[in-house]
Amino acid sequence: VSTQSTGGKELHEMEPNLHEDVTAALYSPDAGTVVPYEFAIALCENAVDNGVELLLKTQVVGIERDATADVFNVRLHEHASSSAPMSSSSSSTGGIALAGVALIAAAAAAALVDDATVRQVCTALALCFAGALAAQLRGSSSSSSSSSLAATNSKTHSSDPTFAEALAKQRAQVELPTTRTVQARYIVNCAGLFSDKIARMVGDSSFEIKPRIGEYLLLHKNQGGRLVRHVLFPCPGPLGKGVLVQPTLWSNLILGPTARNLHDPEHMKMTKEQVMHYILSKCRDLVPHFDATQVIHSFSGARAKCSRGDWIVEPCATEPNMIHLAGIDSPGLAGSPALGLKAIEMLRKAGLRLTANRSFEGRRGAIVRAKAGWKGLKVVESLAKADADGVAADAAVICRCEKVTRAEINDALHRSLPCDSTQAVRKRSRAGQGACQGERCEHLVREIISRELGKPSGDVNGRPWPESSLLPQRWLTPEQQGKIDALSQH
Repeated sequence: VSTQSTGGKELHEMEPNLHEDVTAALYSPDAGTVVPYEFAIALCENAVDNGVELLLKTQVVGIERDATADVFNVRLHEHASSSAPMSSSSSSTGGIALAGVALIAAAAAAALVDDATVRQVCTALALCFAGALAAQLRGSSSSSSSSSLAATNSKTHSSDPTFAEALAKQRAQVELPTTRTVQARYIVNCAGLFSDKIARMVGDSSFEIKPRIGEYLLLHKNQGGRLVRHVLFPCPGPLGKGVLVQPTLWSNLILGPTARNLHDPEHMKMTKEQVMHYILSKCRDLVPHFDATQVIHSFSGARAKCSRGDWIVEPCATEPNMIHLAGIDSPGLAGSPALGLKAIEMLRKAGLRLTANRSFEGRRGAIVRAKAGWKGLKVVESLAKADADGVAADAAVICRCEKVTRAEINDALHRSLPCDSTQAVRKRSRAGQGACQGERCEHLVREIISRELGKPSGDVNGRPWPESSLLPQRWLTPEQQGKIDALSQH
């Protein structure tokens, strides 16, 4: 990646809304932006298309070595849908690097298939990715405890755990009963926040995962490309690269993340207001004139920081047929393709024989289609009326904020990777991602899911909590928006 220094007039021409006190910057013209959850979903889908078995709502509870048969017996607990810690619709800001590592490795294994042997490897990859990620993929869970931003209507819950509380509870979870056992000759331990738990199942206690919580605030599209043209990093600090100001691929503005160690009481006693003040005030040092009243959503996740202080990419000390890809924090997303290929290299050295899969499909078709403005599109208020009027699926706009059509939602529902909730559709098609946060379209998405999958509408899961990780409710009142703006001031 090339870099070049810039400053003065040139810098402020590149970023006209940059704070006037910023005098110099390091510019990386080759840097890019990716939507992390779309990356993970695409990898999952492509892996499944190529024969990988992905076990959702399934947790690894034990691993025993059968020396006689030269296999691992991996014990699983399959969660019921109502209480599943992880599903294809789970929210995530943490864990995406893990998804990249696991699924690129799985896809690479599928591309280099040695029939049943590699299928066992792929199964183990999917198990350790999907089965031990409970809290890491529940990034939007939160509580709305009493505070200066406390909501005043019945849409607010006060009993849901915060993301940090849920994560701490799940890392301390007692062993669950075994409901299924699978066998594998090789295991890739890429279980993110739970990779130390997986390692201990085979007697390896050489590292400990120390989660670092990160929070983001998402702003309306009217704050994105209008204010910022590049990803803006401050000078890095002891806990990472700092709090960024970044335009998303979809023209929103995203601010964050924080870096709070779960094991540090001083970090974890911060209130939601203190967290938001920290994010907003730090970002004002870079771009002073964004409108904080335009915050529409927030996200939480956790980096899998490691007690060794670096990534662990090595064979397990106690079981050479287990490969550790652990402690993969930033820039794990960017590094995930190389890490996935490194996993294949280590598996070869461990004795896995691989041959090319001539039928491997390396492309995955997009769900979101490009549109020429509103030409040929019609906003749908009722599916029954759209059907009666003969509105074609590719012309029927279900989510007006993001211009998502019925055809795109149908496509998402009928892919190889399960997609059966409004949140799963949201992550794939962007229906409900706009400024109204699904107020006008979620009921229509639920009805489409019910029709397409033959499920009663009441059985279709929707957005699980009215609030998000930092915001007290799904739709902020003008008073709450004003208080957020006040938090952005130094």
